[in-house]
Amino acid sequence: MKTVAYVHNKAISAGAMIALACQEIVMRRHTTIGDCQAIMISPQTRTIEPAPEKIQTNVRAVMR
Repeated sequence: MKTVAYVHNKAISAGAMIALACQEIVMRRHTTIGDCQAIMISPQTRTIEPAPEKIQTNVRAVMR
């Protein structure tokens, strides 16, 4: 089954990650696609932080 992502206005963060996982991306004119990064909530500070490099590496491998 072919997967297609349709971007109406913008695809950023998880939206970009989902779009990049599809076989085809269809975008309207003047739409944008932004960067994405695996993130996590720190259990100590309860703040959003980039995930550790070993998780980032795994996400990059899966997205290829």
